[in-house]
Amino acid sequence: MHLPLALIPVLLLLAGMLLSRVDVCMVSSVVGCLRGEWRKAQIVLVITTAIAVVLLVFTALGELQPPQLPLYWWVPAGGLLFGFASARNQGCFLGSSLQLTRGDCRAWLTALGWILGFCLSGFVQPVEALQASPLRIATVTALLIVLALWSLRMPLSPPPQRLRRGPIAPDQMTRSIWVASPRTVATSELFGIVLLLGMALEAWIRDRFHWRPASWCDLPRLGWGILMAMGSVLALGGNDSQLFRYLPGGSPHAWLALPAMMLGIWLSLISSRDG
Repeated sequence: MHLPLALIPVLLLLAGMLLSRVDVCMVSSVVGCLRGEWRKAQIVLVITTAIAVVLLVFTALGELQPPQLPLYWWVPAGGLLFGFASARNQGCFLGSSLQLTRGDCRAWLTALGWILGFCLSGFVQPVEALQASPLRIATVTALLIVLALWSLRMPLSPPPQRLRRGPIAPDQMTRSIWVASPRTVATSELFGIVLLLGMALEAWIRDRFHWRPASWCDLPRLGWGILMAMGSVLALGGNDSQLFRYLPGGSPHAWLALPAMMLGIWLSLISSRDG
């Protein structure tokens, strides 16, 4: 089952607007949970659970085969590196892309770091996907529903003061449109631009676009961007593809990659506080 190619940009535009509207960012979500503020984490859980339910239905109908990747020892190492670098960068793939579409020029340094990091990581060998298992997807869906219901019991404090965070870097987001398969790299890149345009449109509508130039003291973002990209390659996906593609699709490696990313964020926050 495939969506009409012309419909995909419309859906990506709407997806970009939605992600910008709810301010999804793994770094700020972890920071919020540490402060007892669960709103962002609840939003991520709801979105991931909804995707898992949809994937379960389509898989049961034989219309879809979500990619499921095996566990490798380097997956948690990559997740740890990605999480640590994301916290130091003050935004994950999603967070940094939001910064970008809201006029924060510092995020361009991070994005350049991603490009360099992905180029430097070209030595990593591709992995073979596992046979898609409806049972794994059903198990993940049930666990996500339990977690979502449990999170509703947590206190919802007022949203914290805005951190300097970034937008949603496409990572594999443009490739996680489950029922579509872009035919060329050019098409995939175009879809990524449309996703960012949706985020920029939402920022403009809500008057959240504010020009902020970069300075020399922001150069470390280039290095953190490189480490984020290399970490996501080792973890077999960045935080966006892990949350919205592999985890709801029942991929075993996501259950190691995501906790490692959150642990990396926590370690970065602790070390920065101690420093």
